[in-house]
Amino acid sequence: MIMPLCYEQQVQYNIENAKYDKRQEISNTFVLRNNDKSNNCSDVWEKLSEKFNISNASFNDIKYVSSELYKAGQISLLDHGILTFDPSESPQRIKPNIFLTQSDSNARMDWIAEYEARANKDLNIGNTTGYLNNKRILNILKQLL
Repeated sequence: MIMPLCYEQQVQYNIENAKYDKRQEISNTFVLRNNDKSNNCSDVWEKLSEKFNISNASFNDIKYVSSELYKAGQISLLDHGILTFDPSESPQRIKPNIFLTQSDSNARMDWIAEYEARANKDLNIGNTTGYLNNKRILNILKQLL
């Protein structure tokens, strides 16, 4: 299993172009810090990789894994949304099947193969944003092997 790098989660956002009253003195950046020191990132990944086999997991398993990683600050909200998007929950009448690989009789599938197929499909049709998103998800899932 590839362990993710642990780091103090610190993100700087540039607000130079933000609209503000020029009379106010403000810094051109602000920092968000995760102050929860009890949450060791390697523990989260290790526990999830021991509990779930990403190569044979249900969609509910993936949703749980994604939720735990998001709550631990290990993946972004976008990544969490991509991993947990369920078209069957859509209010639309037509519910497309977004899966490119087959699940077994217990609704379990190889999520590595699924996201590899999605990334390859996006690359073939020139959807670079989808390709990059799916490659990022693929890297997250590979860390759980």
